[in-house]
Amino acid sequence: MERITLCAIVACVAGSAHADIFTDRASYDAAVAAMGLTTAWDEDFEGFALGSVAVPTIIGGGAAEIVRAGTAEIIDPSPIASGQAYLGVEGGIGEIIQGVGGTSLGLSAFGFDYFSELDGMYNFSTSTGVESAPMTPGGLPLFVGWVGEPGEILEFVDYTPGTSAHILDNMSAAVPAPGTAMLFAMAGVAASRRRR
Repeated sequence: MERITLCAIVACVAGSAHADIFTDRASYDAAVAAMGLTTAWDEDFEGFALGSVAVPTIIGGGAAEIVRAGTAEIIDPSPIASGQAYLGVEGGIGEIIQGVGGTSLGLSAFGFDYFSELDGMYNFSTSTGVESAPMTPGGLPLFVGWVGEPGEILEFVDYTPGTSAHILDNMSAAVPAPGTAMLFAMAGVAASRRRR
């Protein structure tokens, strides 16, 4: 009887959301809330000194890094939010957002504001595959975010902007709340026992 109850609860939670790419922060935030995720870290670049930054650039309080072949600098003011710092990177140079030292980000959701004068592609590499989102060129601040299915983990994000300016700001990273993580772990054990 307990096993049936647990499976029913897990099926309900697991069916409440699915892996997806979001292009507006409100929809992303709603999906994160529906999945019962909690903030792992945020990065708005406000604590960085203006000017050139090291390669790799450590972000999220030491939780992640941005690796690239070109240069980057912290610039102020931002076209995304006037008077705020942001990370500006060279156009046409690929970057990777990953865990420190090349490890997995280990996230269940990740989103950020961006501004790109030309096109390009964001690739969200996960434990189950790769989901991609095209960059939208233009003079307006934009958003891209990924929310995984229960148990799916974001390993890293790579992207190559067009040949002109590209900036990043207001990153938001999320993981399962402790109770939700335990629920999915128990579901995995129950599924493993059923397969035997």
